[in-house]
Amino acid sequence: MINKTKKEMLDTAFNNSEDNKKIKKENGLISILKGIAPYLIIIIGIWILCNKIVEISVIPSSSMEPTLRVGDITIGLRTNVKAYKRGDIIVFQSDELGELLCKRIIGVGGDTIQFQDGYVFLNGELLDESKYLDTEVETNCMQTFTVPEGTVFVMGDNRENSYDARYWTQPYIDISKITSISYITIPTHPWLGKNK
Repeated sequence: MINKTKKEMLDTAFNNSEDNKKIKKENGLISILKGIAPYLIIIIGIWILCNKIVEISVIPSSSMEPTLRVGDITIGLRTNVKAYKRGDIIVFQSDELGELLCKRIIGVGGDTIQFQDGYVFLNGELLDESKYLDTEVETNCMQTFTVPEGTVFVMGDNRENSYDARYWTQPYIDISKITSISYITIPTHPWLGKNK
């Protein structure tokens, strides 16, 4: 027969009570972590998406009009910047201007770009820009540019009012400076753009 004294019974009850408090405290902490874990996962996922996969930009100037207007939002991919090609709209870091810019690639490494009668000539051939420019738009410049390997030559679509590679001291953008290639445009200019 097991006989427990009152003191032993109280000690056992007290120890069980302390154990129960620890268990409840641990369960409470686990419950809190379970509650916030989905939100932490979402926040980390958004951070990875916005810093490693996509780039969201708001167009600050009229240099890409009419394709992109002041206040439009562009969404580009950071993951495929080495797959650039002529005609792509890119976001890049301009060392000369010290800011991110958004322009269209006109020439890639090895290309020669000339201007004649308001038109762009690429490697001696008239560049077909009908997908993004009206035929009345003039592109004027007195220089000839030969694009070094590993760089691109860019211009804004608003050729008559774009401060772009034609006028820069360093007209060629190193491909390592490309931060994204824009694929989606959200026309938010009526709300975010300046009234003109």
